[in-house]
Amino acid sequence: MGNEARTPPEILVYGRNGGGPNTPGWSIRVVPNKFPALGIEGELDREGEGLFDKMNGIGAHEVVIESPNHLGDARHSARSAVEDVLWGYRDRMLDLKNDKRFRYILIFKNHGEAAGATIDHPHSQLIALPIVPRRVREEVDNCWHYYDEKERCIFCDIIRQERDTGERVNR
Repeated sequence: MGNEARTPPEILVYGRNGGGPNTPGWSIRVVPNKFPALGIEGELDREGEGLFDKMNGIGAHEVVIESPNHLGDARHSARSAVEDVLWGYRDRMLDLKNDKRFRYILIFKNHGEAAGATIDHPHSQLIALPIVPRRVREEVDNCWHYYDEKERCIFCDIIRQERDTGERVNR
């Protein structure tokens, strides 16, 4: 049997024409992470402990398998394949957004053994959290402050500056 036998049951699939769930013929699959950082089952148990908050590890941790080709790479993929991956992110985020326990969704990509990748296929991961990380909250708040002060969008200003100078602006 192929890799599908060792892979958790799919949550979302694109590209399969015919055949049953968890069978070959797909172009993109989303599956639960075999070794999740967070568990999808259960109620969010949040409580104060002195000045600190404590909660159980509720969340979602999924793997977006971007190609059935072990050696595939988004840099060499057809535009439609990359677009399908983005649609997959969107579909999963819309579904997870319906779960009132989740307040933040992070998508990240690790490529190769040095980055901690444990599967051969090109893939990315999606994690839904019951909290908005402090750093993210601060960044969004700062974007609002920028807008209040200058009456312009900070991201539009960054893009305009990068296009005008031809240089990537890093913080």
